[in-house]
Amino acid sequence: MVNNLLLSIANISENMVKTLDEAMGKGYPILFNIIGVISIFLQFMIFQMENKRKIVFVGILSDIGWLSYFALQGDFISGTANIIGIMSKIVITLQGKYRWAESRLWNVFFVAFAAIFSMLTFKVWMDVFALMACTLSILAFFMKKENDIRKVALFAYCAFACNSISKGYIVALIADITALISCIIALIRYKNEDVG
Repeated sequence: MVNNLLLSIANISENMVKTLDEAMGKGYPILFNIIGVISIFLQFMIFQMENKRKIVFVGILSDIGWLSYFALQGDFISGTANIIGIMSKIVITLQGKYRWAESRLWNVFFVAFAAIFSMLTFKVWMDVFALMACTLSILAFFMKKENDIRKVALFAYCAFACNSISKGYIVALIADITALISCIIALIRYKNEDVG
């Protein structure tokens, strides 16, 4: 049943890409690459934010951009990281407002969900990079201190870069390298600060 659902999602995404490509012609790749460039800017800005609340908010915007970028190419396995990232960041934003959002079980839930969904949607062994990247990214944003978020994100974006290389996503690779540079700059910039 799950495989049928996933195959249906794959068929829908292939049909969506084909329809949009035929309708927009040469404008179609321009559209998803413009979305990619905007997402690159947002990805850089995530780690330049001073406090966790802003880091998470810009992270949500970046995830929405990347989800759009990958969806327009029909690649929902790479978009899985963004869907799960959006959901987990929403829970993080609700921490402090709702007691249920404070539970450490959310971290376990989102990591397990990412792992199971990614394993079910594997096409080739290189998809392991998307799984690793998604898992590390989720763990990063659940960190309490801003610099801990940035440190774990360094490893996540190494895995995202490997995923982008394996799939030939030039714009996403540029974004991953940009995020790595942003993490390093922010770690230097905020090396003595963790505003919590």
